[in-house]
Amino acid sequence: MRILAQYDNSAPKYFRLLLPLHLMPGVELGITGRIMEEQLKGLDILFVNRLCFGKKVEWIVEQREKHGFKLIVDMDDHWILDKGHILYEGYKERNVSDNIAEYLKVADEVQAWIEGQGAKIKAARHDRIYRACLDMARDESSRPSWRHLTM
Repeated sequence: MRILAQYDNSAPKYFRLLLPLHLMPGVELGITGRIMEEQLKGLDILFVNRLCFGKKVEWIVEQREKHGFKLIVDMDDHWILDKGHILYEGYKERNVSDNIAEYLKVADEVQAWIEGQGAKIKAARHDRIYRACLDMARDESSRPSWRHLTM
């Protein structure tokens, strides 16, 4: 299975995207900071945190139709920020909250780990199929073992 993950050296993306994909057997993992069409050819899954930075959702949908990959969006936090949040102004200026909501609508799957977030995502997706990964977060037996990592 070929999976491409968008990664920008952030710790949350490392632990939520890269590490689980690295430990998953049978995965040919590609990592990129900037998604290009050439990377999408023959791809099974495009896995991103919140949205594809630098790409409009329409472009991703067009590429998905052309190349046949599935889009999985990982949500690690709520996408509508309070005015007191340190990133509020930047989100507002760049229309980030609306862009994330658009990605949630077109995603084939949404991964969520925060209790209570599932209902918000389901509402934003306008009744599209939703599957939360909260059970895995709660069930320690399904978590990857750190003993398998080598430094």
